[in-house]
Amino acid sequence: MQLMEQYGVDVLIARSPANITYFTDYHCWLNGLFKQYMIAPGDSNDLSQFYAVFARNGESALVLEQFMGVNAAEISSDHLYLYGKGSPVQPLPPRDGSKRNSAADQHYLRATETHPESVDALAAFIRRLGLTDGRIALEKEALPHLEYEQIKAALPGATLLDGSNLMRLIRMVKSSEEQARMVRAAEIAEIAGAEALAMAQVGQSLQEMVQHYRARAAGMGADFEHFAYTIGGHGLATEPEYKLTGEDFVMVDWGCIYRQYFSDTGTSLMMRRPQPGELEYFKAIRESVEDAVAIMRPGVLASHVQKQMTDALRRYGIEGQFPHGHGLGIDVRDYPILVPDNGLRIKDDCVDLASDLPLEQDMVLNLESAVFLPQYGAWHTEQTFLVTHDGAQPLLPQQRSEPVIVQ
Repeated sequence: MQLMEQYGVDVLIARSPANITYFTDYHCWLNGLFKQYMIAPGDSNDLSQFYAVFARNGESALVLEQFMGVNAAEISSDHLYLYGKGSPVQPLPPRDGSKRNSAADQHYLRATETHPESVDALAAFIRRLGLTDGRIALEKEALPHLEYEQIKAALPGATLLDGSNLMRLIRMVKSSEEQARMVRAAEIAEIAGAEALAMAQVGQSLQEMVQHYRARAAGMGADFEHFAYTIGGHGLATEPEYKLTGEDFVMVDWGCIYRQYFSDTGTSLMMRRPQPGELEYFKAIRESVEDAVAIMRPGVLASHVQKQMTDALRRYGIEGQFPHGHGLGIDVRDYPILVPDNGLRIKDDCVDLASDLPLEQDMVLNLESAVFLPQYGAWHTEQTFLVTHDGAQPLLPQQRSEPVIVQ
């Protein structure tokens, strides 16, 4: 709400699955999958229509197709506006048997209003707010042109703005609830990842390790997100049926999703005792992370953090690698992105800022540093940190002081 006040925005309208979840806590596995043509052959590739609406006064609503309304019983929004023209299935006469006690259903039937079309429902909530002539920021990047024109026609007195980047900026600082979910996601990833890495031995299939990670994370309530590895230092892979050898130095990077929030981490796996000098690579990437954390605090520019990482590698004569960092949250990467200043702007109709953003308290950031040596192997470390009022601290304990070494 602070950024909405700062930029004079009365209402936000989100259209992407990630932002709809962020503003309403609504999620369905179909969110990012179901396209218009899948129910109406010949129609567009656009995602099915639903919106999150958030007003500067804090009032909010989810606009959703009525068949999915029961899935929205526990959303954080104040209102649920459904749309649709009724079920195409004709009701049948009841058969013999007991009718269920419908009182149990009432918790799941919380619609504020129902309208024929999605834009009708959206406009109805804007009218309820008394903001039909307000400044309305839409997630225009995710909004099909036809829908934009329909919204424009339904709200002729409103000033419609592209707020796609404004919403990314709003998501940068994490609430206590978001932090708690991310801590749990990271905990699950640590446990499942450690168990998968403990399986490592010569001849072990990496895909079997991946499957163990998947099952273990699922058993703790998380969804699989990724488990990636290098082969011979040539690049990142997720699919090949590779079996570990006694010569492998492997970069391993993994993550999961807990209640829609991502974890992301990684380390180095060595299939033999390191030879003299080989641990220098790991020492270099560890110091690049440690040096960056030492300067992380509110107000420090993202590029300055990344420069600390690069400078640490250069002390070891390492050039041409890409140590960097990124925000984490309801997407696999949130702003800020900790890379060298690229001179670009984060810009839409509401905001216009340098892409080299300053850190803020309660950002959750990942720092990752790696050295790729083709035909030899790869070193890697990645850890998650919370920016505090005067520095930064690990989001949770993550043992990254040394690689995982198979004796």
